[in-house]
Amino acid sequence: MYLSPPIRSAALAAGLVLLLTACGSSTASTDPTTDTGSATLNLGFYPNNSLTLPITIAQDQGIFEASKLDVTTFPGKTGPELSAALIGGSVQISQNTPQSAFPAIRDGQNLVVLPPVAALNYQIAGSKEIADQGIGGLKGKRIGITARGSATETFARSVLSENGLDPDHDVTFVAVGGSTTMVPAYGQDQIDAFVGTPSTVALMRSHGQGIAVIADAMDGTAGALGKYGYGSFFTTTKDVMDRSPVTVQRFCDAIRKATAYIADPANKDTVVTALSKLAGLPEGQSTPIYEAEHALWTNSLNAEQWQKNTEWVLGADADKVPFNSSTGCL
Repeated sequence: MYLSPPIRSAALAAGLVLLLTACGSSTASTDPTTDTGSATLNLGFYPNNSLTLPITIAQDQGIFEASKLDVTTFPGKTGPELSAALIGGSVQISQNTPQSAFPAIRDGQNLVVLPPVAALNYQIAGSKEIADQGIGGLKGKRIGITARGSATETFARSVLSENGLDPDHDVTFVAVGGSTTMVPAYGQDQIDAFVGTPSTVALMRSHGQGIAVIADAMDGTAGALGKYGYGSFFTTTKDVMDRSPVTVQRFCDAIRKATAYIADPANKDTVVTALSKLAGLPEGQSTPIYEAEHALWTNSLNAEQWQKNTEWVLGADADKVPFNSSTGCL
């Protein structure tokens, strides 16, 4: 991820050490001792992912600094890894997904969802030969996902089922990690198709792969899920909410300003530059990602959409993750 001072990005190994040792930072207040002081924040994020763009913009444009936040970032490959970091106390706030956060809340973990929320931006993509056959062309194929049980797998299962395929028997899911490891997995013929975001597809194409999109949550070809699905949001814990309310509120305010900055067409050139550095792509290849995703985030949560998402992830257990007690910064 592209981060420069004053934000510090901790090495992955260091982040994992903190996660495993569960240093318990969530039990101590990170609020400043004065109104003019900076609040410290350990922030979990997805590296090399366009969903991380608000964090990058908040740093690049000095929004975190202006909000009096002293941020250190910790990378995590999957939602479960970042949830574990939150629960263990390595980070106070983290990016997350419904597929990781909702089961944890259902099972008694005191996670709290914070806006902004990114709409579902997943795509299933593969060769033109497969894409020409539509969803049915995936039958018998190996589909690359970030991890088993991840948001990418849940998305693929929903799309396959809506189109008459059995996710348990008609395809094989292969866990290959994020974009940086998914690209070589596809290039080395370990997978036939994959679930990713527009930035994943752009990265594949930048490596010379002839990629075609088979289903896209953002253009209606992924069914009803694309209309209401949450792609990602931020999470904290009730302990952090209780002990560090100033830190949490400053973060919410800062990240909302960042998403508003991204959505403003006047900032297109600056946002494309930041996105290019984040995704590791030339600006010309990042512009289509910007066009698809600059309005991806919404700064509000509502009970109706929340219910649909909890039902999507948890089924009959949806009511165990109630809207009012599972959200903050509304």
